[in-house]
Amino acid sequence: MNCSKCSCKLSERDKIIKCVNCANSYHVACSSLAIVNYEIFIKKSESWAYYVCEAVKLGVKKPQESTSLDPDLLSKINNIYLAVREIKKSVSKHDSLLSELNKKLDEVSNQLRDLGTRTTALENRMDSVLLYYL
Repeated sequence: MNCSKCSCKLSERDKIIKCVNCANSYHVACSSLAIVNYEIFIKKSESWAYYVCEAVKLGVKKPQESTSLDPDLLSKINNIYLAVREIKKSVSKHDSLLSELNKKLDEVSNQLRDLGTRTTALENRMDSVLLYYL
């Protein structure tokens, strides 16, 4: 199997990453993914999308492949992409927690409403008892 970017053979010794969009494999160095991020991906079993595939998925005209792209710039772009994904996950998690809290608040509100109804009924009974004995 060859790297889809540089066309060199991918060996078992190489750090390899696979695009979730096109299913092609890349050397980590060819993917613009920093080695540190690769190690995090492996630990977290994260999915990765090649920037060309991601651009196409987002509706951007397929960019021309270029071997002259600055690796530092690509790494920074990739790090921003990773940060955005983490923010989306965090927002999704917080939305879920907020939804759960709203459900619990609705339950408490219903219980308080029921308690108010019961309290009113008890007050009416007490008034009836007091009127009976007075």
